[in-house]
Amino acid sequence: MSEAALQQLGVTADEYVNFVSQRIQGRRLLYACLTLLLYDYLLTLRREIVDVWQREPRFSIAKVLFGLNRYYPILVYIIRVWIFSQTVFTNFVCERMIPFTGWSATVNFALVEIVLMLRVWALYGKSRKVGILFIALFIGALSSSFALRKLHPNGMYFAPMPPESLTQCTRSTPEEYFWLYLIGIFVETTIFALLVTKARAYSLRTSGTPLITALVQHGTVYYAVVLATLVLATASTVPAVLYQPIADANLIVAVTSVACNRLILSLRGLYFNRGALGSTAITTGPSTTRKDDIPLGNLPRPLSFGRGRAPRPHHQHQLSTFTETDIEGGISISRVGKHTS
Repeated sequence: MSEAALQQLGVTADEYVNFVSQRIQGRRLLYACLTLLLYDYLLTLRREIVDVWQREPRFSIAKVLFGLNRYYPILVYIIRVWIFSQTVFTNFVCERMIPFTGWSATVNFALVEIVLMLRVWALYGKSRKVGILFIALFIGALSSSFALRKLHPNGMYFAPMPPESLTQCTRSTPEEYFWLYLIGIFVETTIFALLVTKARAYSLRTSGTPLITALVQHGTVYYAVVLATLVLATASTVPAVLYQPIADANLIVAVTSVACNRLILSLRGLYFNRGALGSTAITTGPSTTRKDDIPLGNLPRPLSFGRGRAPRPHHQHQLSTFTETDIEGGISISRVGKHTS
């Protein structure tokens, strides 16, 4: 670019070269995120059809939430790829399209958190206290995110913003992203801590049931992946070389969407694939079990030594079962009768 053009933009040659390089890296990362979403979609499409859309009821809140988390990010990334493939941004792009795709990170994260909160709330037996806690946590996090989007905080220890003469549009500041990511880390950690606490209590009570074990394992993988991405995104607000590419690519949206979809499909697949559970239970007396309830594993049996068999203690246990309730977005706990071991 000529010296006259650089002077007109108000930047040096090095600033221009750095901006163009970071924009190219951001575009590549953006393409990678869209590829990840589409690739994961193709890999899990059959599972989605079988375990989500072909299951009763035909319409439920859980299916709506899943569909939004599944397809909304793909739409946003297609629009974002179209935006950043242009050399010159029009007023419509700057005033409408970029803000729309920028808000998508907050909207998508809110959808994911609703799904996860409903699952953990169900695990707590729809506890009123846990429900109030989640409502307060969700409203607080969402209102804080909206406030940050409007306030555009500024600081001096974050990546310098490229001039608007280069970006062509007013963009979110690194400080704004920093606090948004911290909010995400806090919410994710709170949900995961509640999940592990309750799941551990049920696991100790029922000697490690398949669905509880799967919920903790898959939930841990989900949390580890999302937390690592959030930490990376938070750290990227300091060095300029990372901030612009990750901000352009909206990295957290793709990762949280894929991770949440995988978690939902895995648990639903485990629930409906009853043979994989390999669990049987004998109930005595009247039972409140619904026909679609799945016992969570056998109660432990006494070991036998030598020729004789150890006497079987006749004490009673209460066996937990999982029941698929789509309204809750996942699984709920129900109690069934008394079981003798």
